[in-house]
Amino acid sequence: MVDFDREQADEDLYERMLAELSTFRDSLLRLSPSEIISNYNPYELVYKEDILMCFEDDELCLSDESVLVLLEMEKPLDWLYQSWCDSGVSHMDMMREFIRDTVQAQEVSNND
Repeated sequence: MVDFDREQADEDLYERMLAELSTFRDSLLRLSPSEIISNYNPYELVYKEDILMCFEDDELCLSDESVLVLLEMEKPLDWLYQSWCDSGVSHMDMMREFIRDTVQAQEVSNND
């Protein structure tokens, strides 16, 4: 059995996704604004950046097997982004919840 170097695997995965993000960003820069608006979701770059940021700290806690699955993919960042889009998880639901919670906390603070 080959030894698995988790630290190296994490670094390799991060570097591959960073290169993928850079390639995507560069492809956008070659397009006109109207081409970008008609062919891409306006938040695709931001979400891909956010996904990559999740790999910058130790809070993600992926298993060795999960890291290997991502490393086997040609474009793990794009796969994660597409999976996020298909998941039904709503960014707007999270935003609404945040607004409600923040305003309610302020109401409590104002009443103190």
